[in-house]
Amino acid sequence: MLSILDKFAGKRIAVVGDVALDSFLYGVIDRINPEMPSAPLLKIDREEFALGCAANVALNLSKLGAKTKLFGVIGNDNFGRKFVDECLKNNVDFIPFFDGSTILKQRIKEKHHKGYVARADFGEFDLTAINKEMEETILKRIFESDFNAIILSDYNKRIFKGNLAQRIIEESRKKGVAIFVDPKPNNMLAFKRCNVLKHNEREARSMVGLENAHKDIEEIIKKIKEMLECECVIITRGEKGMTGYNSNFHHITTKAKEVEDVTGAGDTVMAVIALAMVSGADLEKAAHIGNYAGGIVVEKSGTAYATVEEIKKRINDDK
Repeated sequence: MLSILDKFAGKRIAVVGDVALDSFLYGVIDRINPEMPSAPLLKIDREEFALGCAANVALNLSKLGAKTKLFGVIGNDNFGRKFVDECLKNNVDFIPFFDGSTILKQRIKEKHHKGYVARADFGEFDLTAINKEMEETILKRIFESDFNAIILSDYNKRIFKGNLAQRIIEESRKKGVAIFVDPKPNNMLAFKRCNVLKHNEREARSMVGLENAHKDIEEIIKKIKEMLECECVIITRGEKGMTGYNSNFHHITTKAKEVEDVTGAGDTVMAVIALAMVSGADLEKAAHIGNYAGGIVVEKSGTAYATVEEIKKRINDDK
């Protein structure tokens, strides 16, 4: 695993998906709101911004040493300009397409409590599929460059509501480029014949209509693999770790020491598994490395990432 991590630097990865700007408001609750006694008054100390949704996948790749290009849709607005600034700051090569409003996910955190007091989402009213012209332009721009892998990161907003995912997968298979996907249940059939599919257990159960049933995870994974005709399936399972499947099952226990914040952890796992597999790891080794990275990220606050050095240390500490 350590030798695989040494091969991350310089890998060329494209990320295509729904992007958002994350905002984190930090403050203290010290009294009741005089205007509404049923609600507390939060005094804001500071605000921090981060790249969210598919952009968090790109951020993680960049911090791991990959040469990353991000393809996504934002608005020509203040949030969009802040999003571009965050990409530049974090060495993410963003190829923007402009339409509608930029999505902002604002989380409010009180310093004496774990988790968030509240979350507010902006820019998500009347979300529609991108038009055919934009779809054609995105497809053309992606394949102007050569990549070791393409990650399709779906948050069920706009970019994969049409035919773009299938067209990318078809073109990638012709060119021999590995496709890694993280789809939402509503759009799952758009991602058929990908190489690797990653999901969390709750949404995996929803994909096969078994969200309220106590079906064995192996049965669910086999059904997903059959439905989507993909080569590998990886399901993250929270405190249970993760399970990977190609022709064999690989059950991996969680590596988190103390969970602080799960925001964006799935994006980290997706980025690390993709990088590991294009660096020569088989599914089992890639899942182990991704599991270590996910364990590191959930111990941090906010939308976080893991570095190669942090993952190496965690692997060595676990020997």
